[in-house]
Amino acid sequence: SKSLLLDFFGAGKPDQVMLSGLDQVVVCTAVDQLPTAGKSSSEELSAKIHVRRYRLQMKKSGSKLPRAEMEEIGPHMNLSLDRTKDPDKDRWKMAIKTPKAAKPKKAPE
Repeated sequence: SKSLLLDFFGAGKPDQVMLSGLDQVVVCTAVDQLPTAGKSSSEELSAKIHVRRYRLQMKKSGSKLPRAEMEEIGPHMNLSLDRTKDPDKDRWKMAIKTPKAAKPKKAPE
């Protein structure tokens, strides 16, 4: 699930952020589910990923940097893993295989 989130939300990692242009943030949080009575072992071991979207408001503070307040907006998601075992190796190889037509061709020298 980490690679899925990185593919979907991943971008470059900036060295600096202009706070005046930042008005929304997406927060992805991984939470381990604690074991509880009456649940199966597979439910106890599953982790959840919370995806939330927030509006960011900059307020005055006593320092050079503003105080940021976040208000939850828009849809949110709770993702959980349902796979408890690795896929069959042969099927996995077939699923991730790149077709020859999609591979870049070498330029003639």
